[in-house]
Amino acid sequence: MQDRRKLPRRRTYLGGRVTFDQRHSTLDCVVRNLSAAGAKIAFPDTVIAPDHFDLSIRPQQRTLRARITWRRGYEAGVVFSEQDTASQLTRPSWSRYFGSSGDPAMTA
Repeated sequence: MQDRRKLPRRRTYLGGRVTFDQRHSTLDCVVRNLSAAGAKIAFPDTVIAPDHFDLSIRPQQRTLRARITWRRGYEAGVVFSEQDTASQLTRPSWSRYFGSSGDPAMTA
């Protein structure tokens, strides 16, 4: 399988929530890996999630607009919208995962 990611992802185990339908519908998930550009999320069961939704990552109290790029069983890969990535993922609370620069490529 070819890795087509533009940025490396960091392994995580963070609680997340997918919200859609004007925030009337939610699905709990686990964020399994994360970068400034996207993430892999896992659901507790096979679900039908919409192609576009808001992904809330609870420990960091961040919500990002996401689009599913692939689905496989209980897992899905998402890409964050361009307008969200620069402003949301470089804030200080993300430095725990991506280093002080906010760039996951700069961490070991």
